[in-house]
Amino acid sequence: MLADHARMVTVCLADGALPDQEPRVRQVLRRAQGVARETFGVEEGLLARLAGTVVASLGEHHDLAGRLARVRTVLAFEEENYGRLLVQQEKYVAKLEAEYPLLAPSLPREEAASYYSGLKCLDREVQGGSLGPALAYKLLESHGLRQEAISGLAQLCGLHFEPELFRSHVAEQKRLSKMSTAQLLLARKGDGARELAV
Repeated sequence: MLADHARMVTVCLADGALPDQEPRVRQVLRRAQGVARETFGVEEGLLARLAGTVVASLGEHHDLAGRLARVRTVLAFEEENYGRLLVQQEKYVAKLEAEYPLLAPSLPREEAASYYSGLKCLDREVQGGSLGPALAYKLLESHGLRQEAISGLAQLCGLHFEPELFRSHVAEQKRLSKMSTAQLLLARKGDGARELAV
């Protein structure tokens, strides 16, 4: 698993896909960092060493050699971030265990911060035993919970949740966002045309 993840992350980073812009890359990178620490007991440098091995084996086919330094720089930065994230997550694990002792054992430790903030949001905003699509969208956008996590959280909390309504709401929000962006671009274009006319 670590070899596969290292290969995928190395090629993606070499191609310019950064973890903060590509959630899938970040997810695979975090999983690889977790395996490096938990299984192999290595906190720093293992992925950078594996990136060198990936370049040695695939470099001719993907032109990776010239980008290895950039890949290693990103990996070093992400290792520091991961270390800070682990410290922060432990604080949220403790909060979950203190405030939600029945739910805490069922929640993934690596996403403790998202689940904690999501549960606090549910405490404030749920009405009538149902997790509606607008509130579920807020959990997605503001608290970083994916649909599967939202669905699982609703089940753990005994809330009614309709995934199909949620997906429709997400699609509508994307459509509205695109329309808003298009209107903004048209307005800017119109302002430029008026300035030229003057």
